[in-house]
Amino acid sequence: MPKVSIIMLVCNAQSYLDKSIQSILNQTYRNFELIIVDQGSTDDSLSIITTYQKEHLDRIQLISQQNYGTSAALNVGIDKSNCPYIMFIDRGDYLQEEILALMMEEAKETDADLVLTNARIIEDKEQKHVQVRFSGKMKARVESIYENKDLLNTILPFFWGKLYKKTLFTDNHIYFPLGLRDQDLGTIPRLLLHGKKIAKVNRALCHYNYHQDDDIKEHNYRILETVKNLRIVKNYYQEQKQDEEFANQLEYLFIYHLLFRSAEKVAKISDPGIRSDLLEELRQVIEIEYPGWVNNPIIKDLSLRKRMYLKRINRKNK
Repeated sequence: MPKVSIIMLVCNAQSYLDKSIQSILNQTYRNFELIIVDQGSTDDSLSIITTYQKEHLDRIQLISQQNYGTSAALNVGIDKSNCPYIMFIDRGDYLQEEILALMMEEAKETDADLVLTNARIIEDKEQKHVQVRFSGKMKARVESIYENKDLLNTILPFFWGKLYKKTLFTDNHIYFPLGLRDQDLGTIPRLLLHGKKIAKVNRALCHYNYHQDDDIKEHNYRILETVKNLRIVKNYYQEQKQDEEFANQLEYLFIYHLLFRSAEKVAKISDPGIRSDLLEELRQVIEIEYPGWVNNPIIKDLSLRKRMYLKRINRKNK
């Protein structure tokens, strides 16, 4: 039986599929299965996948369903996995050929529930690497968020670039929230609460294809779904009676994802009315959820530019 399920999401990805699938089939670690979840593609994606599946019947499993959203596809992949470990890959992304070997070696040596790696971000149109995103500021080889609370804010809240024990999801009954964008944000912090051992391979082994046009055209008011995901996390920590233990970290999750990340997306929207509405909504949410957010101790470690930006936001709220 294979040890790792690589769960790949596909929706009208014909331009990227060959490179993505080949990067998986070329892994030096061979004890894996590939589960491809096609979400109602209308281009040649299914034809491409079927060709690969015929050549690798013992390795590739195809699940074809309507496009019920990213969360539904991720959750189906988890349920169909036959392996103790899971890795996710999004449409258009690709992997270094040694990623499985290195991450499985780290998982075996440390018995980690979660193994991290860094990611190279690719600009979709020109296929150029634009930056490296570092995931998790580790202070030791193996930690949890209880020993290093900074991990809650420094581990990238994306489903890709990680090797998970499947039981991290199933034993804790955690799945991706249905019907929301930014579903990773509503999920990864909840998983971290149960990750007793977190390890990292400190190399950029995952290549993430950033579709900038999707960010600008499709978000608009759906940017506010970030708020719903943050509240899912906050409520979960309250249910687990860990909200006081991680009060500063949870507050900073709201600060970062509303006042930095979401505000940056809002700035790209061409309609000034929508921009104004969304920025006002984001400011109101942070004031309702954390009225004293400006005094969060994590802010003092930010760059001067970011601290001045937050001061301007705070003045507008008065």
